[in-house]
Amino acid sequence: MRIMISGAMFILLLIAAFFTSVSINKPSSSTVLMIGSSWIGQQKELFQPENIAGTPIRLEGVTYVPSRLLAQIYDVSLHWDSQTAELKLNNLTLSKNKEKQLHYRLIDGISYVPLRAVLTSFGEPIYVYGNLLSLSDPLLEKEFTSYQKSFIDKKPYRVQLANQQVQYFESLKMALAEANQAQATVVDAEGTAVFDTTKDTYAVLQNDTLLYSFTDFTEAYSLATHYAGAVILHKTGNPIFVSGDQTAPSAQIDDVPLIHQYPELPRGCEVTSLAMMLQWGGSDVDKLSLAQEVRTIPATTVDEEGKTIHGHPNDGFVGDMYSLTKPGLGVYHKPVAELANQYAPGRVADLTGSDWEVVEYQLSMGRPVWVIISTTFAPLPSSEWLTWNTSSGPIQITYREHAAIITGYDHDKVYFNEPFGKTSEANKEGFKKGWEQFGKQAITIL
Repeated sequence: MRIMISGAMFILLLIAAFFTSVSINKPSSSTVLMIGSSWIGQQKELFQPENIAGTPIRLEGVTYVPSRLLAQIYDVSLHWDSQTAELKLNNLTLSKNKEKQLHYRLIDGISYVPLRAVLTSFGEPIYVYGNLLSLSDPLLEKEFTSYQKSFIDKKPYRVQLANQQVQYFESLKMALAEANQAQATVVDAEGTAVFDTTKDTYAVLQNDTLLYSFTDFTEAYSLATHYAGAVILHKTGNPIFVSGDQTAPSAQIDDVPLIHQYPELPRGCEVTSLAMMLQWGGSDVDKLSLAQEVRTIPATTVDEEGKTIHGHPNDGFVGDMYSLTKPGLGVYHKPVAELANQYAPGRVADLTGSDWEVVEYQLSMGRPVWVIISTTFAPLPSSEWLTWNTSSGPIQITYREHAAIITGYDHDKVYFNEPFGKTSEANKEGFKKGWEQFGKQAITIL
């Protein structure tokens, strides 16, 4: 059966198609992008766009590009609607809901959009050649070879993956993130291995030049403080500290869960606080599981000479966590960080020994911090401290030791989740001095 369409109806259909389509300006020449590169290729030359942060990335098999980059290439308007939390490219609306085809993702404060889905809505083609992406027109073999070499020349770092595939990166930060996922080594342009993610944890850079790699944050922090503008990168590629950088005057993290240590764990403030941080970081774990899994040691033992040797909290939880009628104390950062790394492998940063500015930096980046503090959230008098002889030598301990999760700060106060199922606040200077008495113990998750 043939369907006849009148002239008037045909005109109406054209008008409807016009108003439901996404109008864009096609680039004057084919544009070439590369995953992980901030450079753009046009007419066989590379250039860096102005005021554009971020690079094309692949997440869960989907290629994303910064929304500002796409808006600049196609000369379209970009608008953020704060009331609906929607992003608009011309009359194309993108939702924050990742389940929708047209969505956006916020990564490090940059909005990214799915390239293929957006271009399909624009009616524009995309040609994929591994990590090279050509917009508008396909690449000839000579063009592909030329662009590939040009992009790689801009990328001094490379990562050898398990399938023998080599990926190139223009910054150490991006190379670290890829290498950490693959448990691989980062190699520089001269072929020298500069970071082994199976051994190294922190990289200190100045002006994107690697100064040194470390397994211990305290050593990395000590070096970074001697160089203005030095950046400490975790092996995930996330910045942990910037020397000389002023943190925000205040910060607050509102989505850290509250967990009560009682009644099951009267001495379990450390693992309960860890459960709060791990759950915030996406781990499915509870306080009782952590209590069973943390390293434990006896409260006391007797040596060959008959002397009493106390357990050291950095060797494991000292004594009994479940009953106050039995001997016990608590646990310090080393066993806690070790346990945290079982649930968030490769994402744990033990910041112990560094200064308060490092704690505030994490909070300003949206990361809660696990700490050891006194039960008064202030410094304790000398009368509250005892000397214990341990297998590692004498240490100062107190039964007023406590743990909490710091969630925010401002000029005068520190805000934190107590393992009593409540939020609290304290005078910042007093809290800092109390924290310092316990050796500046701090752990976060990236």
